[in-house]
Amino acid sequence: MTEKIQKPHYDEIDIVKFLAIVSMIFVHTYETLAESFTSESKVGYWLEFLIEFFGGAPAAPVFMFCMGVGIICSRRSTPALLCRRGAVIFLLGILVNALEEILPIIYESPSWEDFLEWLPGLFAADVYFFFSLMFFFFALAVKSGRPKVFAVSAIVVSLVLGWILPAADLSADNMILDLITGLFVWSNEYSFFPLLSWMIFPAMGYLFGDVLIRSQDRSGLYRKTMLISGAVLILVTAAGFLLGQENSFLNALECSDEAYYCPNFISLAWGGAFVLFWLGGAYFLTNQKPVSHIPLISWASRNIMPIYCIQWLVISLAVPVLLMAENIAVVYLMCITVTAVTFGLTYVYLMTFRKKSRVTAAEG
Repeated sequence: MTEKIQKPHYDEIDIVKFLAIVSMIFVHTYETLAESFTSESKVGYWLEFLIEFFGGAPAAPVFMFCMGVGIICSRRSTPALLCRRGAVIFLLGILVNALEEILPIIYESPSWEDFLEWLPGLFAADVYFFFSLMFFFFALAVKSGRPKVFAVSAIVVSLVLGWILPAADLSADNMILDLITGLFVWSNEYSFFPLLSWMIFPAMGYLFGDVLIRSQDRSGLYRKTMLISGAVLILVTAAGFLLGQENSFLNALECSDEAYYCPNFISLAWGGAFVLFWLGGAYFLTNQKPVSHIPLISWASRNIMPIYCIQWLVISLAVPVLLMAENIAVVYLMCITVTAVTFGLTYVYLMTFRKKSRVTAAEG
């Protein structure tokens, strides 16, 4: 007999996803205009650090972790549907890359050669391509009948490569080959979220989600999770200092692109422990004050993909204005404005799309 497991709604997942998307919009806006100003005060430095830090571990790793939780908690996680989602997201990834990489240079009156130079950016291994590949990975895992084995293997692969890849030069000195290999390992400047380095987070989410939906004592589960992950955070932080290994999530403001997008073992272990600790904190916060009645949080957590796509449209179109920032206060104001405009446009888009869908269904 197949075991039937109740899959309730989790407020803590909603809140960490909401904080993640806001943090990601902030950091993308900040990084777009970062070269237009310099913070000379200590206050300015720490305000910049906050944007970069929350745009690190509490952002992309949280999205990836929640993806894994969502897959095991969804009744629609069949191999066919997972493959379909992967294909659609791959195509969306090309659109998002166009908004992110190419649209901003229009303001510079580019030549045809400039467009050709930026053409590889269309296929940059950004987060959309990562999610696409992970959906294919989980489709294969579910089809095999051993998804937990696949998830554990993914964690092991990421951690092992965390020791090897940061010191390896994997570039083939061929743009086409580098774009292909860059989907899986960090091999060039377009390898933003290579699969093998970052798959640890959705794999952890899948395994944790399996424990979560079976748990009869969520408070006890999260209490143990926070105690263990908190201890791991302390131990890994100390190990990083003792071994002289950079923690790209802690050193958010000064680490290189390669150090962030090709995280080492210390960064991966710290990031994984942080996500679990962060989620536990969100649980105890929402356990006392549920957020399910706050429409903005639950709405944003359900519409991560369109929000992420539209934020790049807003940022790209606003580049001339964003580059006028002269101090950190203006930067924060612009980050807040971009977030508000992104949410507003996403709402309008979703309402328009759903209205057209209802009209088409009625006519059919």
